[in-house]
Amino acid sequence: MSWMGEFARRFRMLIHRREFDADLKEEMRLHIELRQQEEFQSGMTADDAQAAARRRFGNPTYLREESHIAWGWEWLENVAQDVRFGLRMLRKNPGFTAVAVLTLALGIGANTAIFSVINAILLRPIPASHPEQLVRFYSSGAGIPSERSFSYPNYEDLQKQNEAFSDLVALSQAPILLGNSGQYDQLLAEVVSENYFSALGLRTVYGRFFSAGEQRSGAGPVVVLSDALWRRRFAADPGLIGQSIDLNGSSFTVIGIAPPGYSGIMAGLGVDAWVPLRQAASWLAPDVLTNRSAAHVQIIARLEPKFSLSQAQAATAIRAQLLAEEYPDANRGRGVLLAPARYLDIGLRGAIASFLTVVLALVGLVLLSACANLTNLLLVRIVGRHREMAVRRALGASGPRLARQVLTESTLLALAGGAVGIFLGSWSANLINRFNPLPATIPLRFDLSLDYRVFAFGFLASLLTGVLLGTIPAMRVSHRNVILAVKEGPGNIDGGNSLARNLFVVVQVAVSIVLLVGAGLFLRSLGKARAINIGFDSANALALDVDLNLKRFSDERGVQFYREMLRRVESLPGIRSATLANLTPLDTATPFRDVLIPGHDPVPGTPGIRTSFNHVGPAYFKTMVISLRSGRDFSELDDALRPGVVVINETMARRYWGSQNPIGKQIKMVRTGQVPMPLEIIGISNDVKYRSLGEDPTPHIYVPFFQDYSPDMTLLLRTAGEPGAALVAVQQELQNQDRDVQGFFARTLAQQIGFALVPARLAASLSAIFGSFALVLATLGIYGVVSYTARQGTREIGLRMALGAQRDDILRLVMAQAKKLALLGIAVGLAAALGLSRFLTGLLYGMSSFDAWAYCIVALLLLGVALVASYFPARRATQVDPVVALRYE
Repeated sequence: MSWMGEFARRFRMLIHRREFDADLKEEMRLHIELRQQEEFQSGMTADDAQAAARRRFGNPTYLREESHIAWGWEWLENVAQDVRFGLRMLRKNPGFTAVAVLTLALGIGANTAIFSVINAILLRPIPASHPEQLVRFYSSGAGIPSERSFSYPNYEDLQKQNEAFSDLVALSQAPILLGNSGQYDQLLAEVVSENYFSALGLRTVYGRFFSAGEQRSGAGPVVVLSDALWRRRFAADPGLIGQSIDLNGSSFTVIGIAPPGYSGIMAGLGVDAWVPLRQAASWLAPDVLTNRSAAHVQIIARLEPKFSLSQAQAATAIRAQLLAEEYPDANRGRGVLLAPARYLDIGLRGAIASFLTVVLALVGLVLLSACANLTNLLLVRIVGRHREMAVRRALGASGPRLARQVLTESTLLALAGGAVGIFLGSWSANLINRFNPLPATIPLRFDLSLDYRVFAFGFLASLLTGVLLGTIPAMRVSHRNVILAVKEGPGNIDGGNSLARNLFVVVQVAVSIVLLVGAGLFLRSLGKARAINIGFDSANALALDVDLNLKRFSDERGVQFYREMLRRVESLPGIRSATLANLTPLDTATPFRDVLIPGHDPVPGTPGIRTSFNHVGPAYFKTMVISLRSGRDFSELDDALRPGVVVINETMARRYWGSQNPIGKQIKMVRTGQVPMPLEIIGISNDVKYRSLGEDPTPHIYVPFFQDYSPDMTLLLRTAGEPGAALVAVQQELQNQDRDVQGFFARTLAQQIGFALVPARLAASLSAIFGSFALVLATLGIYGVVSYTARQGTREIGLRMALGAQRDDILRLVMAQAKKLALLGIAVGLAAALGLSRFLTGLLYGMSSFDAWAYCIVALLLLGVALVASYFPARRATQVDPVVALRYE
């Protein structure tokens, strides 16, 4: 601190010059008066006389400025003195300091860990140069973003004559197989236009990125690998550049390695390879480069610096309108909306932001409970330091000066806890990154590293915590006549502190109620979710994705391959039935189609009635154990040579046909650029949960796969025993049929349901953990208050016992205080929980947020814990000897 002392010495010299400043002012006043007396003799006005005096003696303003600076440094010196004294006081009480720092570290660390997730998903910009210039294109109808995919021909046309953007990038994701000695590992690749890396401003570690010539399909296939894959599979060998690797059965030359940590621009998706779009277009669809009606690519663009987002939107809207006029079959009623490029799409940001906000609120309540507990401890310490405060006041310290000392100590505690908490939060965030509810073949990767946003959050949380901790103790110190309190005796030192401590115990109990009610609601919701009628049987069922895009089969060859695959798989031991589906139930990606229903007009401006759909194979309803209300299941005879057929669900039948029987009636499916296809209704199935467990019944149609071919399908199997045991045999049979075809994303249908419950299960687990932590803090708070009150009331207890009070009377008397505090906290907590629970409605299944069982059970739990926590100090109070108690000072 020698440098601070030196500066303080120098500025004290400036403070001494204030006396000279005052003398100078007096001399100037006298001189001005003298000049004013000579005014009529010389003809000089008073203003001229004052100006002349200032010219002679100078302007003393600089002295006042130096005095202000000196005062500032004096204030800093006092703060430094407070810090040094605060550190000494914390070192004198290592037990208290350790408990306080650890408690705050847990609270701040939990908040920092959750904020790291929020930062990684919602706040962290796309890893690119000048990410604020990047925008994402959305296809829209009626001005509302509906999807992010475009056809490649539309991308090429949007790229032409568009001065608002320096680059337009086309990209899409595709699963690929990396070959290695006859074995294949599934990876995720991005199929991108050749300007992908240059538009994002990325630099390669080794080798180079794509050039314009490699965009042509005739050029040799090339690939850029991620740094993670390069290190994981190829031991970071620089010699890999220029070598060939096997991707989807074809040879690709490795030309570069992406920057470390870069894994694409989609949140959570771990991309390991990038290939030019024209060289790998068949991985997406056979006609992706020519079919204007097939939306397969996403568009990211970089704004020209001279264009704003609104100007670019206007220019792009004109271009989209021209496309709609030039190609009406593919683009009628479709527009383009621009939005800042983020990790998450517009449709996902709201739901994920709401969920993470709820989680952050939960951990914030835990920190609030920790603050209340530690504030109680600080109040007790203030009572114990009454003599110290009295001496400081006697030596001239003011109330604000003592308050500042207390705030400094609480802030030091909070900053120490925050430093440890930020470390714990960063470590915990890495553990969160390892949590993956999906199979290992689809890894999730989030950048949860500590950056300036996370550090700033932790620092601000620590400062705010320090202020919350020290405000009440500082107010008590600054407003209390400590010297008078010392004269009155230690029993009166506490004063209004007991009221504040009781208030904080009430806060702790209320926080515990809110957290535990949330945990109870989520746990009961999970129980009800398992009882929801999902419409199909998830037991002994296995799903396996198969993608024939890699084989580049024609439609006829693909249909033949799938027919043979079903025949082979059904012949395996332990397989009861097998079928195909475009998507399994409870898949949020379940698509929609426009249909025309006689007697029902679509919404104006739309081509048809929007209905979710799925194309499925023969015996689908048998394999999934979905009941048919009437009609029949699909068979192999429902192929492209037969009239089109469809099965609808009972909600659709009831909504559009009422009491009539729709079997035999026709609907038409609208397809872009094609004449609406007539489809005869041959069956009515029961309702199924298609996209989520909490959805309301919605119309749905099934189309036979052999009449609506798709190269990427899901193989669904009904097994006689444990489905996992059949997986090896099924995979082997696929290899026997074609060595380049491999099933991936294998999961049971029970796991599929588990994926849908991940948000609610995670919220239940976190709220239960945080609620338990808050409950422990509340228990300690009640125990501490009752213990301290009993100790302070020793003389009263002794007097009561001397007058004939029994031990049971004393026990009830002491426990009554805890009972009152607990009941008040329970009332406040239940009211807060009722008010906040409405925000949880979207995460609950089959129940209201006002669930009486959850509220009652939690209230009884808190009351029981409060009584147990108060029993032991109350029982100790009954052991007081009345004679000793009456002499207690």
